[in-house]
Amino acid sequence: MTKQPNSNGSSLPNDGSSLGAFKTGAAAPRHSKDQPPPARQGKKRELETVKPRSRRRPGGQQNNPLVANLLTRMAQKDAEAASEKQRVAEESSKPSRHQRTSPLVGLLESPPIDEVLLSQSLRQIVLEQDLDEEGTLLDATASKRMIPVPSFLVSMVVHLAIFLTLALVVYTKTAPEPKLSLIAAFELMPTPMEPSEVEIPETMEIELPDDSQSPLEKAFDASATEDKLELADTTDIVPNIATDAIEPSPIDSEVKIAPKATLPSGGGLEGREESSRARLAASRGGSRASELAVENGIRWIINHQRKDGSWHFRHDDGQCNGACRNQGLQESTTAATGLAMMTLLGAGYTQNTGPYQEEVHKAIEFLKRKIRIGPHGGSFVQGQSGMYSHAIATIALAEAYIMTRDTGLSAMVDLGRQYIETAQHKQGGWRYVPGTKGDMTVTGWQIIALKSCERAGFESGEVTWERAEDFLDSLASSDGRYGYQNPDNQTDTTTAVGMLSKMYLGAALEDGRQELGAQFLVGQGPSRTDMYFNYYATLALHHRQDPDWNKWNTQLRDYLIQTQVNGNGHADGSWYFADQHGKVGGRLYTTALAVMTLEVYYRYMPLYANKGL
Repeated sequence: MTKQPNSNGSSLPNDGSSLGAFKTGAAAPRHSKDQPPPARQGKKRELETVKPRSRRRPGGQQNNPLVANLLTRMAQKDAEAASEKQRVAEESSKPSRHQRTSPLVGLLESPPIDEVLLSQSLRQIVLEQDLDEEGTLLDATASKRMIPVPSFLVSMVVHLAIFLTLALVVYTKTAPEPKLSLIAAFELMPTPMEPSEVEIPETMEIELPDDSQSPLEKAFDASATEDKLELADTTDIVPNIATDAIEPSPIDSEVKIAPKATLPSGGGLEGREESSRARLAASRGGSRASELAVENGIRWIINHQRKDGSWHFRHDDGQCNGACRNQGLQESTTAATGLAMMTLLGAGYTQNTGPYQEEVHKAIEFLKRKIRIGPHGGSFVQGQSGMYSHAIATIALAEAYIMTRDTGLSAMVDLGRQYIETAQHKQGGWRYVPGTKGDMTVTGWQIIALKSCERAGFESGEVTWERAEDFLDSLASSDGRYGYQNPDNQTDTTTAVGMLSKMYLGAALEDGRQELGAQFLVGQGPSRTDMYFNYYATLALHHRQDPDWNKWNTQLRDYLIQTQVNGNGHADGSWYFADQHGKVGGRLYTTALAVMTLEVYYRYMPLYANKGL
């Protein structure tokens, strides 16, 4: 610890020595002959320095022979000096002519050099003896021998202490309130457990909000203003990047606008009206023969309706009574009734208009009796076809409601929509059994049914559409084709179903995958037996209105006209092709798909060419 200065403000030793008087500017006092000269005494004091010393034990110098020898020599010198002083005094007492002090007196009074050195050595030893084992002084006089501390250092320490104290006071007043945080720390080295101890979580589904706007769009709408930036008030600014080798290019005065994607906006049912049906058929690829084939096919279907208003794939009752061969194996009456209704509605015949109002009304009443209402909507599931039956019946009821606005149908349409959404698998598809992993063909029917309900005014949630599109994309390949349950098991039918489904979900006309799919369908050409493929491919190409549509339409239209049964009694007006679907659905199924294919010119307005009638 640094020793503080004494009370008089001086950092010099306060022992009254001549050294202190010399440094403060005071005059040296006069001394008698018995006292040593000040200069000599001051010189001796300046030679006294206290050097760093090591710790010594108390009394460690008492038995030192060097100390004893030095003390003896000092005693001898003191005796000799006393004797010499006495001699000089005696001589000086003799009278002289001029009474004055000789210049040699100061020299004789000065101690010899060996005495000075001896005094220094002895003083060093004595100072070392004044320290105890801990290095502290044993008496108060030793404190006067410490090295003085400069005054500027003391002042700096004092000011620094004052500054730190003021800073601490200011910080205490302005320091913010501490905030508490909760920090969760994860265990980096979890304790290993046996396989039996590991808890396997169950599958968890997160229900997303039914919202058509994203959070980003909401934020934009909230911050939008009515101020608009006029293009005429703006100027083109091109950064100057010119160098010795590059000159800035002039601004192109013509603004090139990228072509806008053509999105589906049509698909309405207004073409079925009596005033527009014949005209649209003539302008979009139909003929008098194709329209006659439609009427003959509908007549065969009407002749096979049962008394309760239903249709069966097994047409072994009613007027037919088994007269027509090629009965189907499917037992679903809701699916058969729905398909028959779709052919009548496609031609513009409803429960309120056309020659078959009673038959359509009886069919609607039959479906009302068959719907099973539960907490998840209304189900038309029946037989092995499962969700096929439900989708087809829902489509028929939704189209009847759109065309007539019969309020007695609205509840069934909305219940059918709810059931489809509930039956969707978490990966986005549908299959025969509700809630199971989907396939392309069953999913295609559900998408058409949901779109029909949407046109009727009963919209589905955004999550349903997003999942459905994810499912379709999971079955798509880069060449525009689609698979059945994975991208590898592709068929012509699954590609047609996938293309049409993507259109309903909003795919642009210029979509590259859609264009490749259309080229594939045209390249395959119409099938001679697979009416499932012909029906979906015709719808897809009709909505696109591609240049190859005329070629496709002419081939299939003429083929169906030629293959329709004519002149065979009770089977007149029907079709049957012995393929995998025809054997299951029988003659009713084949006839219904053939009629709806020939109704394509007015049954739905083109999705990408909504230019009116």
